[in-house]
Amino acid sequence: MENKEDTKKENVGTLQELLAELEHEQWQQWSRTLATELVLIDEFIRAGQVDSARELIERRLTCWRQNWRPYSELSEETKDHDRKWADRVIGIFKQCLVERVPRSIMIHVWRRLL
Repeated sequence: MENKEDTKKENVGTLQELLAELEHEQWQQWSRTLATELVLIDEFIRAGQVDSARELIERRLTCWRQNWRPYSELSEETKDHDRKWADRVIGIFKQCLVERVPRSIMIHVWRRLL
């Protein structure tokens, strides 16, 4: 028979795994986009089109630099992109509430995230 501590660890582990899975999905999306651009850069270089490769690199860096700032200073379009991922996190927490993960465990996990 499981005791309360074992149940708590199991619930925290489940929530952690759901959040980690989402984080991995976000990373996969980002890395696939980056890999696609790296392949293009490589193709440009192999074809002797170094200027085109540099242009693509500079475009990406310019885009990233625009977003290297506090969230409050981002454009609404960029915030909307981030909000979609935040909504996914909220969905995971709602799922845990529906599955009756105790509130104390949700608070415990939330504090660990902060």
